Amino acid sequence: MLRNRIDRDNDDQYSMSGCTGFFALVGITLLGGLLIAGLLLLPGHQGVQVSFAEQTCYLDRDKFELKWLHSVEKQWWVESYQAKSDNLLLTDTYLQTFGAGTPSTEKALKNTRPEYEDYVHYQINTTLTHLDWMVSSNIQASLIIPNDGSATTTQGQPLPVYQWVDDYTNIHIAPQKISLWTRLTQEPCHEHLAR
Repeated sequence: MLRNRIDRDNDDQYSMSGCTGFFALVGITLLGGLLIAGLLLLPGHQGVQVSFAEQTCYLDRDKFELKWLHSVEKQWWVESYQAKSDNLLLTDTYLQTFGAGTPSTEKALKNTRPEYEDYVHYQINTTLTHLDWMVSSNIQASLIIPNDGSATTTQGQPLPVYQWVDDYTNIHIAPQKISLWTRLTQEPCHEHLAR
C-alpha cells in the first residue's frame, strides 16, 4: 500500500513536470514568434518608397534628389527632398538657367555645391505628402541617392528612372518607414541599375 502511494506520488510529480515543460515550450515558442514578428513589422528608420509600372522599390535614405532636363529650355533642374515622418520636404532647387516658369519668390542662396556649379540655388521648404512625377526619355529623369545620406553635400548615385519605364509613366514617391519586412519583400531602388 505504501509502495502504491509512493508510485502514485511519483507519477503525479512526473506528469506535472511534463505538463509544466509543455507549457514552458509553448510559452517560449509564442514569445519567440512575437519577437520575430515585432522585428519584421516594427517601423524602422525613415526612407522613401518609389512605385512605378506595378513595381515598388525603396530608398534606404531619407534624402534624395530629382534631376531632369527641362522640356522647353533643355537645361537641367534639380530638386532636393527630405522625407520626414508622413511628408516629403522640398528643401532646395538648383536651376541651370533662370527664365519663365522658374520660382522667383523663394530665397536665392549662394550655391556651394560643386556638382551644380553655375546653377541658381533656391531655398524652397515646401511640404508635400507625396510626389507624382511623369518621366520620359526626353527629360532624362533621374533620381539621385546622395553618397552620405545628405542631399546637401555631394552628388551620389544617379538612378535613371526614365530607363526603367515607358515614356510618360508616372513615378509615385512617398515617405516610408523601412522595416525589416520591407527589406525582405521589396528591393532597394539601386538594384534596378543591374538590370
